[in-house]
Amino acid sequence: VGMDSIDFEATKCRGIRVSNMPGVNKEAVAELALGLMISAGRCIVSNDRAIRAGEWPKPMATTLFGKTMGIVGTGNIGTTLATLAKGFRMKVIGFDPFENDGFRAAGGEYVSFEELVKQSDFISVHVPLVESTYHMFSKKEFEAMKENAILVTCARGNVVDEDALYEALTAGQIGGAGLDVFVQEPPAADSPLMKLDNLVLSSHVGGLSDGAALNYDYTAIELLKKLLDETKQ
Repeated sequence: VGMDSIDFEATKCRGIRVSNMPGVNKEAVAELALGLMISAGRCIVSNDRAIRAGEWPKPMATTLFGKTMGIVGTGNIGTTLATLAKGFRMKVIGFDPFENDGFRAAGGEYVSFEELVKQSDFISVHVPLVESTYHMFSKKEFEAMKENAILVTCARGNVVDEDALYEALTAGQIGGAGLDVFVQEPPAADSPLMKLDNLVLSSHVGGLSDGAALNYDYTAIELLKKLLDETKQ
């Protein structure tokens, strides 16, 4: 889906046509984003570790039910996530420079980026990495978020300022976070992020599922057939 790793100047010089498959993994990524929210909010991972260490903690959890979810990037994935959020009776707000009627039909309401950051109990990020989204979430945004808010990103690593996120999580500025993407992949073993119990980590697997794999195959075949037919004309 993402195309930020492709050298378009090189493909243009060589006459190579490039296409992506938008929406092919929307369900898989939306499900993982929701899973990260639940895991971070209900302290599932840290509780699991504690039990295995012989402890029996009773953490006060943050539930999704009835809360406000802010979705940054309301394309195929963001709109699918909005539909899932409605199952938890959440209020869904979104920000995207290119507003999507499908997001509204899924029950979402558009607000400014600043209002989304302030109002949301859970924020899920689904934007491409471009100049305007580099460090879209940094110190200023974390300071504006609710104290118990949870940030999840399945976008690209540099959309979130990891140093600022670490500071926000250790200072208690926000309640928790879930990352499926990192600036460096895999992240360094000695990264300070690895030590945080209020951070849930995933190894850039948002788009990996049995259903998405079938979509990849069939969509790629249909796309190649279409491109080959156009070449013959």
